[in-house]
Amino acid sequence: MNKIQFVSQIFLWVFRTLLILLPLSLLLFWVDAPNGLIKSTLGEGWASLLAINYMANTPPVLHTLSASTKLWGLLISLIPFGINMLTVYFLLKLFKNYAALNIFSLENARFIKRTGWTILIGQILRPIHDAVLSAIVTWNNPPGHRLMTITLDKTNLAFVACALMIILVSWIMTEAYEEQETSKLIV
Repeated sequence: MNKIQFVSQIFLWVFRTLLILLPLSLLLFWVDAPNGLIKSTLGEGWASLLAINYMANTPPVLHTLSASTKLWGLLISLIPFGINMLTVYFLLKLFKNYAALNIFSLENARFIKRTGWTILIGQILRPIHDAVLSAIVTWNNPPGHRLMTITLDKTNLAFVACALMIILVSWIMTEAYEEQETSKLIV
């Protein structure tokens, strides 16, 4: 097994694990949001890690979340969750090809392009998600503490830049593949 296959196998394992752990963590978080059972069972670190992932950029929740609020929070969280799962899926397919030593192919360029577009769409939808989620979880706060926050920071812009670079790389790979196929026909 060469280095590319070895590293690809490691990433395949990581992405397969994420396909299992991400849905479990989302459900676990919203079942006991914001972090009572998680904090007592898994510890403060895990509780804050899940809160950062699923309630980032939300104002303080000054009440116990009702079952309906948790359900709405879960449903709204499915937007970035679906985008993350789609990104992991495309990367899984890409590294499966790499593990099979199918490196420079049009299919891989398409997986890279889809990954870039998925990340870009996720960053476009992120402020909308944050606004709706913040409104939902603070709806039952006392008057004057109900907030809808829209966030756009350097991290979002960095992800947009990365997504655009990934899309550019996929375009270059597609052009190179087509050029290679054309040169095969000429010879």
